[in-house]
Amino acid sequence: MLCFPTTIDLGGLRKVVAVLSVNMLLQAILVGCQVAASTDKKHLAEQTLYRYLVLSHLAWVAVSGVGGLAGLFAVWKLNVHAAQLCLTSWLVLMALQCFQFLAMTLLFDEDAAVAVLAESLLLVAIETCFIGLVYSFIHKLSNAPSAMNQVDESGIDLVEMHAAKPVTQYGSIA
Repeated sequence: MLCFPTTIDLGGLRKVVAVLSVNMLLQAILVGCQVAASTDKKHLAEQTLYRYLVLSHLAWVAVSGVGGLAGLFAVWKLNVHAAQLCLTSWLVLMALQCFQFLAMTLLFDEDAAVAVLAESLLLVAIETCFIGLVYSFIHKLSNAPSAMNQVDESGIDLVEMHAAKPVTQYGSIA
């Protein structure tokens, strides 16, 4: 898929996914505040398309929040399932971006629709890069000893220990 994430080690990808997760949480907060401040109750009651647009922004807030928390948990505990939830969240955010573009092109005039198209394409391109990074993190994490529970998040080996057998002067007792 993307060439450059495969050259980054697990520790580097861990930091990148942590930054992306914080980005998702900030998006949830900022978009949530923006929706709360800019929602026109009159249009919300009258226009179905406007209502769907507001609902898609609220879904954006929820998905971004869940994905951000899952990503932070994934980098903290090196958890593959949480990283997969983070990846799924980015895919859902991309689908929501496409839906929002369609809704806005129907609401706005042609000139504004071109600006919305440019913004939407840019966001989808950025989200595609983020998806590539999270996917690379999942791939590296799946192949790491920590994913097989041989090493905890601090790097300490969790190799199964066997009790030593008592030894006498004639050898060990079985």
